[in-house]
Amino acid sequence: MNYSIVKYILSAAMRDKLVLSLVVSSVLVVSLSFFLGSAAIIEQDQFALVYMAGTLRLLLVFGLCLFVTFFIRRSFDNKDIEYMLSRPLGRKCFIVSYVFGLILLSLFFAVLAGLIVTMVGGAYFGSAYILWSYSLFIELVVMSVAAMFFAMALSSPVSAVLVTFAFYILSRLIGELLGIASDFYDGASFELMSNAIKAVSTIVPRFDLLTQSSWLLYGSSGDVGYALITTQGVMFVTILSGAAMIDLVRRQF
Repeated sequence: MNYSIVKYILSAAMRDKLVLSLVVSSVLVVSLSFFLGSAAIIEQDQFALVYMAGTLRLLLVFGLCLFVTFFIRRSFDNKDIEYMLSRPLGRKCFIVSYVFGLILLSLFFAVLAGLIVTMVGGAYFGSAYILWSYSLFIELVVMSVAAMFFAMALSSPVSAVLVTFAFYILSRLIGELLGIASDFYDGASFELMSNAIKAVSTIVPRFDLLTQSSWLLYGSSGDVGYALITTQGVMFVTILSGAAMIDLVRRQF
């Protein structure tokens, strides 16, 4: 672990006004949620809470992924990474330090979102609120590390952003796709597609099970717990970090 690199990442987040932008955007999301909730005929508070939680989730994931992607590509274009690697610093240590910095950023935004939903939905507060915040933290970590890998593997920041968002959308829809694939239909073409979907589901995280807005109103059903969330987080962060490490080790500067 190189704490200078961790500090460099956190400084870049402050310099690019990532924290300020997402905090201000979160305030706007809360205001918009109350405005739309007031227009509902019934269950205005519940509508505002669910809408705010879902929008905050998307805002933080997309904002953090955009920052990581363009930050990594800018570091390559400005030769910052080459300069840091010219010092007595191993490439594996470099990746580990980057991942640790992204974990700290994800933790900050997950705590921020948790505090916001707790203040807004205090009447429904329960242990599921902590589970929701922890699940969001794991989701942010996985997506930020995925953005780091795609930004390193692809030379175009636009392509890296599109691939990262496609990865996230697939992870959110994989449960629906598995539900469709589990239905039985005659035909070899459907069976081939069904097997393909099941194969893809083994290499993407199940974000459809994580950070569910319904937890904030009705609590967790018990099907998704800390063990499942942590296992998914550790597994996919390890895979994506290892892939980024292999790409950086094999890269010729």
